[in-house]
Order: sequence, then C-alpha cells, then structure tokens
Amino acid sequence: VLLLDKTGTITLGNRQASRFVPAPGVTEQQLADSAQLASLADETPEGRSIVTLARARLGELGLPGGEGDDAAIRALDARIAEQRDFSAETRSSGVILTDGGELLKGAVDAIAAALPDGLPAPIAAEADGVAARGATPLVLRHGMAPIALIELKDTVKPGLSERFDEFRRM
Repeated sequence: VLLLDKTGTITLGNRQASRFVPAPGVTEQQLADSAQLASLADETPEGRSIVTLARARLGELGLPGGEGDDAAIRALDARIAEQRDFSAETRSSGVILTDGGELLKGAVDAIAAALPDGLPAPIAAEADGVAARGATPLVLRHGMAPIALIELKDTVKPGLSERFDEFRRM
C-alpha cells in the first residue's frame, strides 16, 4: 500500500472545473450565470476554471454570456456587491449580490449543513460519485437553494503515472 497526501505531492495542485451537474429544476443558463457570478472575483485556479467552463457551456448552447460575450460578463459583474473569500471556518466562498442575495460555493458537507432540507438526493449522490473517482465535489447554492454540483479535477504531475506502474511491478 502506498499512501500519499495527493494535493501538490503527486498532482500539480491546481484543480480545474471539469463538469457541472445542475440541481433538479435548474436551467443551463441559471447554472452557468450562477457559477460565473460566484467565481468572477475568485482569482484562484479553481475559480478561474469555473468561469471558463461556464462560459464554454453557454457558448456551446448559443446562450448569452458564452465565450467572447464580454458585455454579458460585465452585466454579471455589476450584480456583485461584495466578494466573500474562502475561509476555513465556512469552507466556502462566493459573493453577496446587489439585490441582497448570496451565491456561495464550497465543501459539500458545509453547504449541506447550511440548507434547511440538506442537499437534493441527486446532488448528494453525484457528490459521492465525484469523490469516489478522486475528484473534488463543490456545491453551489443561491441563498438556500442548491444550484449545482461542480466537479474539480486535478492533474497528476508528468511522469508520475509511469512511476506508479513501476511500483506495481515491484
């Protein structure tokens, strides 16, 4: 058995958003707009990748806010009143909106604990599947309503996959 703390040890440590799973009743437009709003001011690699994935999804669907639609991004940005940076206490980050609402993304258990009814079963099951595959699940919520699950994947450092094969042979 080889046991490692994976983040930054065997991986590059800059997780990238690879997939969104909308909560029941959430449209692609709502999901992408909310994901972008929650991450526009987030300068981490994870935050930047969430914005990139949301814009790519909108572009694929031909919806406003897709790649190259900077006017839509400026309109979203104008809705942000305050940035909430990640904290170890809340295990979440996001924004307070000009209308008083909030969009937060964070650890599954931290977000679920803040929701009166917890997570919808499809989102909870998807979070378990993401974690079982070795990726990181985040939940995005608007006020008390879960919007989506965000899957973050990390990249194994070059050459390490081959070294694990060597370990297996030994």
